[in-house]
Order: sequence, then C-alpha cells, then structure tokens
Amino acid sequence: LRHSLAGNRTSAFEAISSATETGRSLSVARVGRSSTDAPYDTYLMRMRLAELLLLCLATAFSSCLTAALGLQTEDDKVFRVGAVLESGDTVLEIALRRAVEVANGVLDRSKNLHGYRLVPDIRRISDSDSFNASLEVCSLLETGVVAIVGPTSGQASEQVRSVCEYFAVPHIETTWNYRLPRPNHYTVNLSPHFETYSQALSDYIKTMVPATRTAVIYDDPDSLLKFEGLLNAADSPVLVRQWAKRSGTYKYVMKELRAARISRFLVDIPVKKLVRFMIIAKEMNMTSEYNSYIFTAWDVNRVDLSDFQVIRGSNFSTLTLLPSVPPDAKYDRGPIVEQMRNEIYRAEREKRDYSSLLFNMLPTAAATLFDSIMLLASGLNQLTTSQVVRPQRLSCQAPRQEMWTAGPSLLNFMRSMPGDIAQQTLTGPVTFDGDWKRVNFSLYAYELTASGFSELGKWHSLDGFNLTKRFEDTKEEYIKILQNRTLRVTTVADAPFVKIKETDEKGVPLPHPSAWDGFCIDMLNLIAQQVGFNYTVHLVKDGNYGAVNGSDEDGRETWNGMIGELINHEADLAIASLTITYERERVIDFTTPYMSLGLSIMFKRPEKSKPHLFSFLQPLSVPVWGYMLAAYVIVSFVLFVVARVSPYEWQNPHPCEPDNNEVENQFSLLNSLWFNAGSLMQQGSEISPRALSTRLISGIWWFFTLIMISSYTANLAAFLTVERMQSPIESAEDLAKQTKIKYGTLYGGSTYQFFKRAKIEVFRKMWNYMSKRPEVFVNRTGDGIARVKQGGYAFILESTMNEYYAERNCDLMRVGGLLDSKGYGIGLPTGSPYRDALSEAILKFQKEQDLENLRRKWWREMDIQTRCEDVAPDSQGPAGLGIDQVAGVYVVLAIGTAVGVLVMAMEFGLKFMKRADEDRQPLATEFIQELKFAISCFGSSTRPANHLAERARQLRSQTGSGRERQAMRLASSVDASMDDGVFPSPPFEEAAAAAADARLPSQPRNGGGRRRQGATRWRCRLLLQRGACSSSRRHRRRHRRRHRCSSSRALSSVAPSSRWPATARRQCRSAWLGSGEPAAATETSFPTDAFAYIRRQGALCLDAMLILAMFLFFLFASFLFVVVHTWLETSNSGVSVLSSIFE
Repeated sequence: LRHSLAGNRTSAFEAISSATETGRSLSVARVGRSSTDAPYDTYLMRMRLAELLLLCLATAFSSCLTAALGLQTEDDKVFRVGAVLESGDTVLEIALRRAVEVANGVLDRSKNLHGYRLVPDIRRISDSDSFNASLEVCSLLETGVVAIVGPTSGQASEQVRSVCEYFAVPHIETTWNYRLPRPNHYTVNLSPHFETYSQALSDYIKTMVPATRTAVIYDDPDSLLKFEGLLNAADSPVLVRQWAKRSGTYKYVMKELRAARISRFLVDIPVKKLVRFMIIAKEMNMTSEYNSYIFTAWDVNRVDLSDFQVIRGSNFSTLTLLPSVPPDAKYDRGPIVEQMRNEIYRAEREKRDYSSLLFNMLPTAAATLFDSIMLLASGLNQLTTSQVVRPQRLSCQAPRQEMWTAGPSLLNFMRSMPGDIAQQTLTGPVTFDGDWKRVNFSLYAYELTASGFSELGKWHSLDGFNLTKRFEDTKEEYIKILQNRTLRVTTVADAPFVKIKETDEKGVPLPHPSAWDGFCIDMLNLIAQQVGFNYTVHLVKDGNYGAVNGSDEDGRETWNGMIGELINHEADLAIASLTITYERERVIDFTTPYMSLGLSIMFKRPEKSKPHLFSFLQPLSVPVWGYMLAAYVIVSFVLFVVARVSPYEWQNPHPCEPDNNEVENQFSLLNSLWFNAGSLMQQGSEISPRALSTRLISGIWWFFTLIMISSYTANLAAFLTVERMQSPIESAEDLAKQTKIKYGTLYGGSTYQFFKRAKIEVFRKMWNYMSKRPEVFVNRTGDGIARVKQGGYAFILESTMNEYYAERNCDLMRVGGLLDSKGYGIGLPTGSPYRDALSEAILKFQKEQDLENLRRKWWREMDIQTRCEDVAPDSQGPAGLGIDQVAGVYVVLAIGTAVGVLVMAMEFGLKFMKRADEDRQPLATEFIQELKFAISCFGSSTRPANHLAERARQLRSQTGSGRERQAMRLASSVDASMDDGVFPSPPFEEAAAAAADARLPSQPRNGGGRRRQGATRWRCRLLLQRGACSSSRRHRRRHRRRHRCSSSRALSSVAPSSRWPATARRQCRSAWLGSGEPAAATETSFPTDAFAYIRRQGALCLDAMLILAMFLFFLFASFLFVVVHTWLETSNSGVSVLSSIFE
C-alpha cells in the first residue's frame, strides 16, 4: 500500500496479489483440516482472528484502491480471443494458436501493450449447430473476450455474428460473406467483397480466356453473387447449372453441358468435391485442350491435379488471395508460420477428407484468420494510446444488458494496420472502406502446368489484371506442347492452296501429308518442321469453307464446313484459302494472316477490238472537237471585225508610192479564216497582223493552238501505240449500274457474307441484285470460272484465286481494283493452345520471305502450260502502228484530195467558159484547147499571163487561110474585152494591134480607106480606154472589180500627157465620132450572153463563189463522214476492205 501511495502501481499490485494468495491458501488449508485437530485449530483461529480481519479489510481496501487509481490485475493484462469452431475443424484451431503467438510477439515489441498477451479460448460445436453456437458465444462473453472467431457454417456464423453485434464485440469471419454489409456491423472479413471479386474475375477472363460460350456451375446458391457482374456484362447467354446434391445426377449435368458445346466453365464448388468433379469431366471427355475451367473457390491451387494435366495449364486456373510460394520455399514470416503450415498439412493428411494436397500451400481460411488476429493486435495497440483497454464481462441473461464500451473504438482502429505489422501478413496489407469492404488488395491467378499450379498473373483492385508470366516461358511451353503431337487437319481441295495427289482404291484421299500438295501443304510442312508436330489431312465432309446454316433447338446457330468441324472439335486445324472474317472469329480462332488479299472481279477477257477508222480523233472528245471548231470560227470572225475597225490595220499597198491616197486591209473574211487555219495547223500564211489589237488576238490564238496541238499530239501517241481492249465493265460500279451481265459469288463463303452485310450503297445494290437471283451463286470456284468463260457473267472472288486462274487462262482477267482488304489464316478451335506457336512460325517465314517464295512457285511457275502476257487488264503495251490505226488519216487525205480535184474542175470550168465567151468560140473547142495544154507531158511550165497576148503571138506566127479567121476571133475578143471594161495592159494592146494588122490585108482594095479607118478606130478605142481609166487607181489593183468607161466620157477626158500627139487624138476622136454612131450609142451595148451580162452587172464575185464552195464542201464532207462512220460501225469488214484497198 505504501508503494501504491508512492505511485508504484506494479509493486502495490504484487503486494496485494501476494496477500490475497496467502489468505486463500490459509482458507483452503483450514477447510482441509480433519476433526482431530480441533483444539489446535481453535487456538490458531483465535490467534489469527485479528490478523484475518485485518487481511480482509486490506483486501477490500486494495480492490477499491485499484479501481480508483486504475490499477490492473494479472487477468486484466490478458486479452481473451474466443473461438466457436466445428468439432472437426482443426485447421482454424492451429491457425488461431499460431497467430496468437505471432501477435503476442507484436504486443511485446510495442510500448503501450508490453507484457500483455492474447489468449485463445476455443469452444466446439457440431456442424451447423446454431443453438449451441449461441450458448457458447454467451459463455465466451461472460469471460470478457475482446473478439470472437468463427464458426464457418452459414447459420451458426450468422447467429454468432448477431450476438457479437448486439454486444459490440468484433466478430472475425474466415469464409465468404455474400450478404450485403450493414453500416453498423461488427464483423471483420478479410475475403474480398463479391462485387470486387466479380470485377476481378471479369478482368481475368477478358485478358486470358478466349471468348466463347460460358457455363456457371455452383454448389451454394449464395455463391452466384460472385458472378453477378460477369452475367450482366455477358455478350451471349450464360448457362447456369447447380452441382447436384446427389452423386447420381452429376453425369447428367455434365452431359447437358457437353451437348450445349460449351468450352468455358466457371466452377464454384467446395474443394472437397473438386476431385470428383474432375473425374466426371474426364470421363465425359471434357478435359481436352479446348475446355477451359476457372475455379472460384479458395484453395483450388492446393489440390494436386497432376492426373488431369492436359496440353495447356491455363485450361485449369483459379484466383486466390495468397501469393505464389515455390515448392520447399518459406513464407518468410518466421518459424511460427512455417510450423503452422506443417501442422496444418499433417492434420489434413490425418483426416483424409481429400488426399491430393500440396504441402507448400496454406489454406486461405488459415491465412485470413492469421491476418485477422494480426489486425486485432494492431487495433488493440492503437486503442491503448487513447484509453485504457479493459476486458468486460458481459452476460446474455442479465436483466439490463450492456455492450462493451471499448468495442466500437477497437473496431474503428481495426480498419487498417500500420506498415510494420502489414509486412507480417500473409494476404497483403489490410485496409477497409466505410462499409467494411476490403480495398487496396491483390488477387493472384494460377494456372495448371506440367509442374503443378504456377502463378500466371496478378490482379490489383486499383490497377486491374497484369500478366506476370514471362513470354519466354509461355513460348517454351507451346513448343513442348506441340512436339511429337499429331494434329488433325481439315481442308478443302482448291488449287493452288490444296491439291490431292494420292487416293485409295475408292478415290478417298489418303491422310498422310505426302498424299497432298499445294501452297498450304508446303507452308504447313515448314511450320511442322519448325515447331515439331505431325499431322494428318482429311477433306471436310460437306466440302464447304464454313457458314451459318441454321440453329439448333436452343436457338444457337450452327455452322457447316470446316468451321463446323472446328467448333465440334472434329479437327485441330483448318487450312485452306480460309478468309478471316468477323463472323468466323466469333466462333473459332485464327492465326496471324499468312496472305493478304481482297475481293476482285473476274471477267472474260474481251477480244481485241478493231481500231476505229477515225482513231486519230479519239485523243479529243467530240465536245472538244466541237468547241475547237466553234473557237476557230468565232476567233476568225472577231479578227475580221477587229481588223476592219482598227485604223492601224489599213495600210498603203504600195509603199513606194507615198502619194497614193488609197489604203488596203488584208484581213478579209476569207483571209481571216485562212490565217487562223494556218496557225491551227502549225503552218503559216503570207498574211501578218499589223495593229496591236490584231496581234494580241493572234497571240492568244497561237497560245490556244499550242496547248491544244500539244495535248492532241501527246494523247495521239498513246492512243495509236497502245491497243486497248474495250471491256463492258471496269469496276463494281459498272456492274451495279447494269443488268445485262450477270454476276455472283461463291454461295455461303466469306464473299457472300461480305455483300450480305454490306453498308456501302454500291455493294448493297449488288447484293439486292444477287439475292433476288439465286442462280448467280455457285457452289465451287471452278463452277464460277466455267460460267465466266461462257461469257456474260462476272465472278466475284478473292484476288489470289483471280490472279492464279488468270495466269493460266488467257481468256480470263481481273477487272477493277480490290473491293476490300482481308487475309487468309489457319483456323483453330476457340482456346486452342497451338495458335500462338503457329502464328510465331508464320511471322518467321514471312520475315525470311519463305512464304513469298512459295507464292511465286505456285502462282508463277507451277502448272503453267501457256503463259499469258504480264500486262495490265486494259492494254497490251506499246505496239507498232499498223494500217488499222491510221486508216482514218488516209480517208481524210483521200476525201480532201477528191474535194480539191472537184474544186479544180469547178475553177477550170468557170475559166474556160469565160474564155469561150471572150473568144466567141464553142465551149468544146475552148475546153479541148485548155485541156491539151494542161495535160501536155512535155509542155512548157510557163504561159502568158493574158490569153489575148498568147493568141496574138499565135496569130503573128500563123499563116494560111485560117489566119484571117483567127484574126476576126481575136478582134471580137478584144472588142468584147473593151466593152467589158478590161484594163488595157500591154498584152491587151499587143493583141489589139495584132488583130488590126491581121485584118487589113484581107479587106477589098476599094475599101482601103475604110480599112484604115477601122484600124485607127481600134487603136483609138484602145487609147480612149486606157486614157480614160488610167486615172483611177482601183482599176489598176489586182483582184478588184473592173469598171467599164463610156466612150463619150473617154473622149472628153483624154489626158494631155498621152503618148499620142494632139493630131492623132483629134483623128481618133473624129474616127470614133465619124463612125456614124449616135450619141446614145456611145455606151456599149449589153452582150446577149447571160454570163457576160451578169459579169457586167457585178452580181457574181469570186469571193462569194469561194465561200459558197467552202460551205458546200463542208456539208459534203460532213455527210460523207456520217455515211462512212455508220458503215464502219455496222460492218465488221469495213476496216478490212479499206485496208485491202490501200494495200
């Protein structure tokens, strides 16, 4: 007491305890004495009575003082941890005792609870005995426990949890808790919440397990909460079946799942039933490499499933809270944990509940209980920093029931643990949120391998699933899996991919690889040699690649062909020209594409069309030719108008005569047309613009002709040197726009599905056409090619097949580009372990160009009897020009020459008709004379410019009786010319003099005066005509209309400077007037010839005649062009006939 008053609570507590123990011993001793010792006892009682009274008072005072000063007894330094366990649950008992040992070490190292210790208090009940569980809980509460563990059965655990919650005592659970937690519950469960676990399971399946049909097999209905998120997010229906309570119905459940063709199973059954489940699955042939099992119960990785190891360990996988521990390794949590693991293993072996247990794995329930006790110790240690922790005895039968006052605070401190304690846990750091859901933790994925379960990946509540297994390890596993294994290969015989070489007596292909050939077989041989597996080959039963052909009784779609065999696991590989599509990838797996391709159109190669007669017109379209003609006419007219308006275009035609008062414009309408025509033909003319405006227009026109002629020349070279094959279709758009040419695909194949689900307008239109005409589809590629050869049909198929057949049949060709882009791959069942190994081998061969060499071999070299030219589909390359290409140019040349001859005939006719009129001789005579001169082979290349002078020379050299007759005709021509106002040039004067001299000798003698007067009159007329008209410049210019002069006007306007003297002029005047002609006769009379009459009136000029002739020529050429073009279009022999003519 003295020590207590002095503040030494420990010494006081020891003194009081010693005194109390002494009193107890004495009391016990006295009770144990016999009756023979009564006197002695009476004496002793009298002596010690005061001492005993004093001792009782001291004890009472000590208790009051201890309560007042906060002193603790030895029992107060003990924290009892109660446990209600089933009778046979030795694992949790071992885990609890060893966890308490480790927790006491943590308390000894703390400052606040040094010397304190946890003591387990274990009570046993029968399995699922909730009544006795309630009694045992109440018994434990009366002892002052700080927490209660267990039990594991559902009903008993619920009863215990309810009582603990009422008295605010923490309750520790070691099994799943599927009930939604309440905000004020006092249960601590280190297992993940079912929502969190469902998310982890979904992430794992999406990352590691191939997408396929899924089934859920469960034992406890409450466990379906684990799959709630997965079931809600499933893309396809999930089959849910309960594992039968009676063993006789196990096989019925498995048969139903096998009939449903389900390959992925989520299994949640107790570990004790796992081996039985696996035996039944193996008996039902459901443990192949294509079946995947994911076990969601704890401790599956502790079961030895080496008897059920298949090709790939990931087919059996599980998720657990415990990290991977290699065999014979330690948890690195101290010797007590290792001792706990050994004891649990021995206890489970002795019970023999299930024999296949792995030594190196701890049960999850033991690990969570271990971590829960560590969490309790951490909470007690943190609680003592703020208040005194004292166990409190509670009674379930007390009239006034009280809750443990320290319970809420302790539970609040148990939400998380410090880092030093967290490092000693087995399931990682322990942290809870406000609803007591565990957060910030990890789950570990295990897969079954040849050496047992090994860690595959890790899932964290914040980071999701991460693969921790090295790719090198996975690659080695793949290689080991495939070595010396024989795979079943299904195929379709379709050259050049797969070809049959050997068959049996019945015509059935042999299964060994040497009986097959083709690109895919060669590639498969390379892969088999690289990886190390064997294979057998068989033809698919129905000969199809694979498409949906209906649905079964449950509404599931069914597939035919190679895809159907893979789905039904009748084959391990499908190798052929199998296209990778979205629909197929939903039901099977594909390797990396070994060949890229696209859809293309196969069409019959059109025959070489005969070149068009007017092929030289093809470089420019008809509208362009029309625009050029319009531009030529318009620019010529504009140039004509601008030249007429511009004052600088009127120039003196004789620069040597500056006093000339007349100017000339050379751009008449015909000259403008001629000038622009010369520029267009890259030639030239004698006409050149002088004004700035006309030069500007001419320059722009030259630039226009430069561009047009250059473009025409460039295109003409391409058109004439390249033979084009005119195909009626050039693209898919051309097919969609017409219905004359039928088109189709392989029925049910990938091309068929492509058009069926197409969203592009052109492809949808094509699908509508094909779907309404089922006859356009074919069942074999060869059938489609045969229809193409017949003509009028376009076959849509893969570009690789199109290229292959086009190389071997020159009648076939590919039209247009690729309609899409895709690839060929090797098909495998969903979840096949061979995919990655095969894909890696394909990538290796692509890198080393082995596949490219195989393609060159089978497409360019093998089975080619007649090699077609490697040219583009629409041309055959440059070729020499033949008569067919340039025949039109010859036609134009011939037509132009003919028209020129025709115009020459018109000019010749006009000329000799004029001369015949002038010479007063018959047309036939004039025509013969002119024609003789023109066609004379040895004639002179020169001739007089005037025909009068020519005839005058002939007359002077002529003798005989015909000379006078010719002189009369020449005189008549001179007279007619003078009457027509012909300019009196020297040749004219010479002809007049020759005619006059020739007439004089032939007149009678008595008429000599008259003859002299006639000669004078002829010369006088010549003088008058020349003198009267010489003053007018317009009569001296070429190509101008000549105006005639009246005789009276000529007589009055004889120039004084004339060569003749005044006497001669007077004689000429008198001779002219003395002829007895009246004054009215001084005007020359109109000739009776109509043509001369028209010429005298000036109604017909040469320009008008030429314009009219050109217009008529244009009409005639157009008409001839239309006729010839129509004949050539309607007659195939037109060009041949024309070629024969030219030859």
